[in-house]
Amino acid sequence: MEPYLLKNKIGTSIPYDIFKIKVPPRYLAYINEKLILSDLCITYDCLDNFYIETKCNECFLCKKNINTDIKEKKTYFNNIYKKILNENIINIINNKLDNLSKNNKIFMYQTKINSDIYIYEYFHLCSECLNINLYDWYITHNKQYPYLRVDGYNFIHKKNNYTNMHIKDKKCLLDKIKNNKIPDIFECNYNNRKINMI
Repeated sequence: MEPYLLKNKIGTSIPYDIFKIKVPPRYLAYINEKLILSDLCITYDCLDNFYIETKCNECFLCKKNINTDIKEKKTYFNNIYKKILNENIINIINNKLDNLSKNNKIFMYQTKINSDIYIYEYFHLCSECLNINLYDWYITHNKQYPYLRVDGYNFIHKKNNYTNMHIKDKKCLLDKIKNNKIPDIFECNYNNRKINMI
């Protein structure tokens, strides 16, 4: 699956060695502590702003596979099982495969590393992690969503995520919030602090 930044032509790809030279050591320390540099897609623009993206086929929080590139899987499946299974079953399975494509969400926030340079961080999350954690943030932060830089950092790195929640409790919570209008890309900014998703 192609990274979001490259697919949408956000910035120009940059090698890790040049990125290491251009950013301050304290930011590299953050990457070494919280992220894996070789797993990141890194681009930059003409204003020397950087964009980093985590693995596009893995949820950053729960590490679940969220590869949504299912066109190839559907073709393979249809070619092999079309003769064996009836059409209704094939349609049901194709619908389930289509629903998988809605599982890859992005949480994005920006970091300022000096007076001139911003780094925009894109984290791929499964819909479960994004929905549950945004809902929890909303009810524990005065009915506001994360909107400050520090909120974005805390949401991703310091949040008690729900990956270890008991399955029955998680299912109840997911049923409660399944009709929330969570966007595919949640941008942590001031305008999104009170958007109506619930």
